This record gives sequence, C-alpha cells and structure tokens, in this order.
Amino acid sequence: MVTLLVLALIAGFAWSLWWVYRQAMGGRTTTARAQSLDTPPVASHEARLYVQALRAQGRGDAEIRTALIQAGWSPLQAHALMQAPPTHVDHCTASAPVAAAPRAPVPAPVFAPPLTQVGAPLPVAATPDGCWLPAGREVTVAGRRMAGGMVYVGSGLRSVGRYGQTEPALIDPALPVGAAPDVTGLGMGYWPSYDGIPRECRAAYLDWLATGRDSPDTYIGYVFLYFYGLERRILADARNSAQAAAETPALLAEVQRLLGVYGAVGSFRGYAEGLLDFAQASLSADPVRGYDPLEQVGREATCCLRVGLAQMVVASQPIPWNWALAWYCATPEGYLRTPATRCQAEFRVLFRLRYARRSGDGLRISPNKSLLKLTYHPASLTFGGEITVEMGALPDVTRQTAPLRKIAQIVDECQTELDAYSRWLGRNPTGRGTLAAAALLPGDLVAETGSDEVATLRASLDELLGASATTVITAGSLMERWPSADGARFGKRNAVGLAQALAKCGYGMEPDVRFGGAAPKPGDALVLFRLPEHSPAAPTESYLAAMFVLRLFIALALADGKVSDAEHEQLVAYLKATARLSSAERERLRAYVRWLVRTKPGLAGLKRHAEALSPQQRHALGRLLIAVAGADGVIAAPEVAALAKIYPLIGLDPDEVHSDIHALAASGAPSEPVTVCAPQPTTSRFAVPQPSTPPEGEASTVTLDMERVRATLAETEHLAVVLDGIFVEEEPAPCPVAQDVSEMPCVAGLDAVHSALLRRLAGHAAIDRAAFDGFAAECCVLPDGALDTLNDAALGACEELLCEGDDPIEVSQTVLREMLA
Repeated sequence: MVTLLVLALIAGFAWSLWWVYRQAMGGRTTTARAQSLDTPPVASHEARLYVQALRAQGRGDAEIRTALIQAGWSPLQAHALMQAPPTHVDHCTASAPVAAAPRAPVPAPVFAPPLTQVGAPLPVAATPDGCWLPAGREVTVAGRRMAGGMVYVGSGLRSVGRYGQTEPALIDPALPVGAAPDVTGLGMGYWPSYDGIPRECRAAYLDWLATGRDSPDTYIGYVFLYFYGLERRILADARNSAQAAAETPALLAEVQRLLGVYGAVGSFRGYAEGLLDFAQASLSADPVRGYDPLEQVGREATCCLRVGLAQMVVASQPIPWNWALAWYCATPEGYLRTPATRCQAEFRVLFRLRYARRSGDGLRISPNKSLLKLTYHPASLTFGGEITVEMGALPDVTRQTAPLRKIAQIVDECQTELDAYSRWLGRNPTGRGTLAAAALLPGDLVAETGSDEVATLRASLDELLGASATTVITAGSLMERWPSADGARFGKRNAVGLAQALAKCGYGMEPDVRFGGAAPKPGDALVLFRLPEHSPAAPTESYLAAMFVLRLFIALALADGKVSDAEHEQLVAYLKATARLSSAERERLRAYVRWLVRTKPGLAGLKRHAEALSPQQRHALGRLLIAVAGADGVIAAPEVAALAKIYPLIGLDPDEVHSDIHALAASGAPSEPVTVCAPQPTTSRFAVPQPSTPPEGEASTVTLDMERVRATLAETEHLAVVLDGIFVEEEPAPCPVAQDVSEMPCVAGLDAVHSALLRRLAGHAAIDRAAFDGFAAECCVLPDGALDTLNDAALGACEELLCEGDDPIEVSQTVLREMLA
C-alpha cells in the first residue's frame, strides 16, 4: 500500500509539471473540470466501465493512469478508480469501441456525439496503423463527416520520440467539441495538439477537415495540425510499416497540394518544402529524378542538392552548370547582386555559356572524406527533436571550398558583364528584346537568346553586304535601323549604341566612335564589314598606333590622286608586319583604310599623337614614309609636297625631305640635288633644284635603291612596337573632392563621391544637363556613369528612379529624401 501511495505521489507531481507546460504552450486547461469534481465518483458505474474497457484492450496500469489523468481526473482519483472492483458488462470487449471517460459538468454546452463508422469498422488500437485512416476512408467525428482520410483517429496513440505523450495529430472522438468554432485560431498555441487545444478550436479544425481542406483563409495552425499527421506517417510510420510505406507517394502529393494552397505562409512553406525535399532524398530510390536545383535558389543547400552532387562525384561525372550555380547560391557567400536578380534569365544563360567556356561539360571533383548526413527539423513535437539520416558512403561535397571559388569567379564575371544592361533595364523595365538592350549585352548572349529586332537588323545587314567583305553606305541608312535615331540629334551615345548593336549582330562600321571616330551625320559615308568573333570593343595601343601610321600612309599615297598597287601592297605588308595586332583588329583596319581612301580626311588631329615621339622615332617614321612613297620606284612631286606637309606634323624639318630621299637613291647617283620629277610650279609648292650643269634638253632622274627601300620597310614591325607607347594614357589625377567628402557619411550604399553628388541634387526638382555635368565634374565622376549609379542605388533603396529625362534632368525629391535618410 505504501508503494502505491508513493507511485500516486510521483504521478501527481508529474501531472503538475505537465499541466504547467500545457498552460505555457497555450494548450487546453483541465482546471475547470478538476475543480468541479467536488466529490469524485470513484465508484461510479461509468468510470469503472471505462477502466475495464482499457484493461480489456491490454493497457497497463501506467497507460490507464495516464489516460484518466488526461481525461481530467487527478492522480489520486485515477488511483481510486483503478482500485475499484470490476463492474459486470456484457458488451465490454477488446474489439468494442472505447467509451468516453466520465466527465464533470462544464458551464458551456458541448456537442460530443460518439464516433460513427462508415464502411469497415474503425479499429481501436494504440498502433499507428490501427489509428490511421488512409486516403478516401470516411469517418464522422462530432457530427462532421470527413471523407478525405489521412488522419489519425482513436485514442492511446503515443508520440514518436516524447515518452508518454499523446500524438499531437491524433483526433480523439471522446474529447469535447465546442458549439462555436474558433475560426480565427485565437485559442491555438504555437505547437498545437488536438488533445490540448480548446474545444472551440477542435470544432474549427474538424470543420476544415470536413469541407475539403482547401480554404485559403483557414488559420494556418489548423493546417499545421493536419500536416503533423502527414509528417509522422511519412517519416516515422513508413520506416516500420509496409502499409505506410505504400501510402508515401499519396502523402507527399497531399503535402504538395497543401503547399499550393497555403504556400504563401512562409513558415508553412518552409516546413512543407523541407519535408518534400528530405523525403525525396532519404526515401526515394532515385532522389534526383525530376529535381531542378535552380527551383530552390534562395534556400540553404537542400537534401536533394547535396545527394545529387555526391552521386555525381562518386560516379566521376561532371557537375552541370545548373547544379554548380545552385550550389553556389546555397552557400552563405552566395549572394547575387542586382544584375543577377533583375536580369535573372539573362544571367543564367550567360553563366551557362561562361561555365562551359571555363570547364567544358562541367567541373570534375574528387570525393572528400566527410560523409553525408541529412537532417530535417520536423514541425511536429511528436519527434522530440531533429531527424538525422546517414547516407552511407556518399561524401558531403558541399564541404569543399576550392570548386566553389571557381564557380564564384564565373558568377562575378557574369554579374560584371551585365552591370550596364541591368542599370539600363532599371530605367527601361519594358525594354527587353530591343536593339538598345541588345547593344548592352555580351555578344554570345545576344546570339543565344536573340530577339525579333536583332533578327531583323541582322537580315538587313546581310542584304546590304551580300557576298562582299566590305561595303560603303551612308550613315543615314544605319540610323534608320536604330530606334532612338532622330536625325541631327544622333549624338555620341546613339553612335555608341548603334556600333554595339552592329557588333552583337556580327558586323562593324568605320569610323567607329568607340575607336576614335566622330559621331556620324546622316550623309556621312561609312564602311560596313563583317566582324570576326571575339572582336575587342575598344582600341588597344597597337591599334591606335597603326591607325596613326595608316592615316599618314594614305595621306601620302593619295597625294598623286590614287593609291598605286605597290603602295597598296605596302599597306597590306604593314598590317601583316604589326604582329601585336589581332586578326579582328586587322579586319577593322582594312575597313578603316577603305574609308580613308573614300573620304580623304586629311591630316587634321594627328599632330597631338606625334608630340610624344622621340627624335629617333620621328626620323624612323620619316624614312618609312619615304620608302612607302617610293615603293613603286617613283616619287612624284605631289608626294614630295605631301611629305613636306607631314614632316612638320611629326616634328621634322621639311628641308630634310630632299636629303632623306637622297639617302634612298641608288649608288652612283649624282651627289647634288636630283630631279625626282619635272617641276610643276602651278601645282607644287616646292621646286626641285636643277642640276648645276644639266645636259641641254635632258633632266636628271633619280633611281631609288630598292634594296634600301625594302630594308627601310622591314623596320615596320619595330616601328609599330615603339609607336605603341605614344598612346598610353596618363594616369588620372587624384580627385580633389575625395578628401573633402571622406569625412562625410556615405548614403544609400553609394561611395563617398557619389554620395556627395547625391547631396548636390537636394532642392533641384529639375536640373539642366550642363549643370549636372558640372556637379559631376566637381565630384570627379563621369556624368553618364554617375546617373546610372544613382538610379541603380535608387532602385535598390526605393524601387523607383531618382533621375529621369535628358535635358533637363528631373530629380524625384521624394526618392532623394528617402536615400538621404
């Protein structure tokens, strides 16, 4: 008897702890019922029948005591009921339904009819299979007919990992159900349990189960309570029951259906997606079948992603681009900047192209020693903690860092290439697929994605050029194909965009404003040519040096009105000799030469390039020009006159022209000045001196030593190399405003100088372009780039543009104040 008393005291203490916990978790209270039992009916007929029914089912004393306590009896009352003598009843058998435990009167009316069965008899057992209703099984609880199944119904089912606790998802028909359903879920706790929620909440939950389980306005706690049962059936029962394992596909489909209805709730979406992922990775025979890793971008590394990577590594297979990108994005360092998020489709295509360029069919990774373990954090408390599954000998590839660094480099490269396009798209959100958009995209990306406008432009260019390598057209014919062209206002920005758009279609034009040319006017002549792949978008030093020399060559060759075949050969030889030029640059220079011959632009603008030449470079260039002029064996008077103009331009004395010509004369020629050609006073500014004693009726001629000419021409490559240095741009001077603003705080994610420019715009609802350019100059930033930077920061901070328009520029003061806040 003492032992029983001690056990009763222990049970009472345990019950007190449980009651405090349930109160803290928002569960149901049993205080009212317990307090109403002033005189417990320890010998009542109903109470003894209840105890006998439980014993008939094979329940032990501990289970019976717990059931009585959960029904509202105190530990001492439960002990007294268990000690009462048995009451005879014919229908109390192990297969009979369990009657509800006697309850004390409660103030509010409660509707709790007994469980009714539809179809096969509902088994009453404490096993999961015994309490589980499969899909399509109907049951009526508290007057609600539920036809969908997929719930636990009965009594006595314990939780999976919490000893002695009732399964939270178990619907006990004996528990009271309120008359006024709590559709708002105010009485629900954070981790609800059917036996612990208020009766009004039970009513709302049963109503939801009986009416399709698809109302989007349902309080999410009721959805979670239903989800608990699916979660247990998939992760616990299926490992021990063939029946449950066979139901897994249908259960996962039900979770997917719920996700479609209630996926907008972040907490539910996280648990539902996590369950689907964990189940597929740990239970499926082919975990990655049908799995798209990019659908999960934005989450931590999913179980399927980790298993898929491990399987590829073990099989010595390359990692596909989409798996590599998903792996990078699932890491803490895998932050994607605005170009990758605003231009997601373009970024992914570009990443695929760059990834293939770097690694072919994919990175190949060696297995590491860390073995893969999958972890899932269940929503239901039934498990008592997280679930961990070891995946055999599969390595945990996501622990490797070296492959991630390679992937990160490609990601950064792609984001940088899309920076300009992203900023433009922020200002023109409907501009995708236009020529202006294509002009800012990498060429191979344009070829991969394409657009109707790009296809139309490419077709028209093919028709213009035909089978020729180059063709001469007017600038107006190209301007008509550019969407922003408007005649006289076709400025440098439009010219750059047009040149970029042509390049994306595989064509180039000369002159090109990006390579030093001026913005064309509608009537100007242009040379259109096919552009080789991977052509540079900006000139190199070697290219600028070659342009300079070719400009001089053409001016000299055209002095007599035409370019002879020998002179043309020397131009071609020069292009071939400059080894530092790429094949694409040579093609562009050939088009440039044709434009020079067609337009005869003269020598304007060349002097500033020649100012940096050393004396040795000046003389070498002079000798080379004379060799080109004499390549056909004759130096005509117009060519001499042209040389006399060129010499001062490159810093040589024009009087040295004759001595330099004489240096290339054949041996045995007269030592005094020679007559290169009969003087033409009416067309030539320079009269060639006559010999002192010329024979009557005969003029002296000069025979050029072609060996010397060829030797001089052989210096072409060396000269091209030394000329590169004159086009090296000086380092920009340090910005004076940088020190002034260094102490001021940066705003809106901008650096110091752009933050200073942003502050200058305060109070200017509209500002002239010239005034804005002045502000930009004061802050040592380029105006166009500064506009893009400010608008990009505004879109990130406020999702609106700060500056709009060209001249004047409209400044949104609302956005400005928010950025400065």
